[in-house]
Formats: sequence, C-alpha cells, structure tokens
Amino acid sequence: MRAIATISDDGPAVRQGDSNALEQLVNDTTAEVRCSGAVCGNIHWASASVQRAGSFTPGEIVGTPGNAGGSIGADSEPGKGTVFEVQLPTVDGEPHVAAAPPVRSPGDHAGTETILVVEDEPGVRSLVDRMLSRLGYRVLSAPDAQEAFAILHSDEPIDLVLCDVVMPDLAGPEIVSRIQARSPRTRALFMSGHTTHALVKDGTLQEGHAFIQKPFLPSALARKVREVLNG
Repeated sequence: MRAIATISDDGPAVRQGDSNALEQLVNDTTAEVRCSGAVCGNIHWASASVQRAGSFTPGEIVGTPGNAGGSIGADSEPGKGTVFEVQLPTVDGEPHVAAAPPVRSPGDHAGTETILVVEDEPGVRSLVDRMLSRLGYRVLSAPDAQEAFAILHSDEPIDLVLCDVVMPDLAGPEIVSRIQARSPRTRALFMSGHTTHALVKDGTLQEGHAFIQKPFLPSALARKVREVLNG
C-alpha cells in the first residue's frame, strides 16, 4: 500500500514544443519516473548535476521518493493543467522515532553577576539587556565609551563587559583594555555582526578573545556569557 501526495494546477500545461518548460525537474537513477499526457514528452528531466537551487538540488527532489522505495510521476494536458504525483510506501507497525536530546533551560546558564553592556545601537542594546536580565544578571549599559568609563569610575563592581567590537567613538577592544586596566578582574566578551575571522584578519580584534557573532539567540548568549564568567 502506498501513500500518495498530489500537487496540481489549472494552468495552460506544458506548451507543445517547449522542451525546457520544466527543466527544474531532473531524473535520478534511483527514482522511478512516470509520465503521461498529450505533451508529456516535452517535460525535460535534466541531469542530477544541475546547480543547487535553494536548499535541495532538483536531483534530490526527484531522487528522494525513489530512495524511499516510491516514485514520482507527471501528467500534463493542454487546457487542464499539470499534476505531479508522489507515491511513498507505508510502514507496518509503529514508526521508530529517535529520542530527542535533553533540552537545557536558560536557567542552566543563569547567574547573578554584574555585566556592563557597551553597544551603540539602541535596539540591540535594549534586547541584550533584556536577555541578560531574564537570566538573573545585574545589567548596566552604555551607548558609548564615555558612558562606559563613567560607570566604571563610579566604582560599580563589574564582573563582565560585553562590548561591540565596532563603536563610533572608540574601538571596542580599546574600551575593554581601559576598563581592565582599572579593573583587572573584569572579564570581557566581544560581539559583532562581522565574523571573528574578518575582525582578526584586519587587525580590529586580537585572536583568542572571547567572541559571539550577532545576531545570536538568547540561549547562545547565555551559554557564552556563562562560559566566559566561569573562565
């Protein structure tokens, strides 16, 4: 017994004589390709070496049913449209589902330390502040170097500075260097929309610094912050 999925339209179908009308569909040696209809011979099943289109190559699209013991077919009639039908074998008994890995909650990476966020983009700064606050951290934030230094000079104990690499008034690494000169126990984590490879290559960031690339998920930030704080 087979499960059947059908995709169709009510368009003009494949025009007679247009051998490239459906070039995005390709033949795969493991797939059973069926075709019927008055102009079915005009459907062009190109080779599986066609360049990748989106997430899957055409060869993968056509070959997958065949690899699973199924088939794909096409039917095209002028004035009626085109139908593509995928048939897949059913499975006897209960399907095997692999056990999902345990999901770690954000609380696994929570903390109570004080973090100074130095970021010039208001939206990003606000978002990062919320992410860290929800994990239990005490968050201080600054939009530029001068405000960051003002917070530092107020003798606020800072456990970690999370600083954007590219800042408008002073480069992030220089901001962090001055903060750590006054507060050596303060750890540092850099963030940027650029890759760490590009930043190291142009000399903006020294290799070996803790780094997280934007945009990042709250869970990724939580893990990285905890990793840096734990040393």
